[in-house]
Amino acid sequence: VAGGIASTDIYVEQPILTSLVVRSLQDMADVGSDAAAIIPPGKRLIAVPMDRLTSIAYAIQPGDYVDIIVSFLFIDIDEEFQSALPNNVNLISIGESEPNEANMTTLTLTIGASIPGRIDTRRIPVFSSNGSSVSDWPVIITAKEAPRPRLVSHITVQDALVLRTGDFPIDGVLFRPLPSPTPVPTAAPANTQAQARNQAAPIPTEVPPRPDIVALAVTPQEAVILNYLIESRVPMTFILRSAGDRSRPETTPVTLQFIMDTYGLTVPARANFSIEPAIRSIRQILASQRIDLGG
Repeated sequence: VAGGIASTDIYVEQPILTSLVVRSLQDMADVGSDAAAIIPPGKRLIAVPMDRLTSIAYAIQPGDYVDIIVSFLFIDIDEEFQSALPNNVNLISIGESEPNEANMTTLTLTIGASIPGRIDTRRIPVFSSNGSSVSDWPVIITAKEAPRPRLVSHITVQDALVLRTGDFPIDGVLFRPLPSPTPVPTAAPANTQAQARNQAAPIPTEVPPRPDIVALAVTPQEAVILNYLIESRVPMTFILRSAGDRSRPETTPVTLQFIMDTYGLTVPARANFSIEPAIRSIRQILASQRIDLGG
């Protein structure tokens, strides 16, 4: 900093950054933001939404390093239509008219009702006066409910630096002068203390809202990945790394089959008894203050 010119006020005990000192008066026009000055070289800053659950109960703070778990729901789609399966099946009947004077016939095409499902054959018993028999009959198989998506969770971005939680200041200034120390009050007389106890308790100040966004410093490629996940409204969960841990361990994508194989779970066998009332759902994790990405 020797021989440099301060581009703005520099306060006592404030860190000296390159954005605060210039070499000539011609460089005084623009000095950039404080946020750009603290981004590590080769990294890019991107904002990612968070809430009470995904932010580890708001534990993450500037200076922490986090990994990001994402969860995808996969469905089957028609490759040509690019729409969810099953497709609708239209029943078509073709009729032929009687020949006219020119010995020409007319074909008529009739499209029936649209039925979702797929065409198949089934062995169905047929009863007649001569007895019963089993033969193949064409059927349309329809789904009882909407297709269930398949869930998979996995770690994507690792070792992302948290630079800020919540919005940046409007003026972009991150480094401000330290507040002056508050004088320590002396002991008040006994009668003054009694008067203070008799006074009404002070009204508590309003608690500021929790942040719903976090700024992360990541590589340029990871910034593009996070942008895709945000635009796709893919759920993201932050996991906090231990201080000083810069490792990148390999993990395995987790599916229902992976959990069953890893912990030796088996599908319960069918039985001729059950409990009442019937169990049709189990507890679900619910958390308030979730950020709405739209839909």
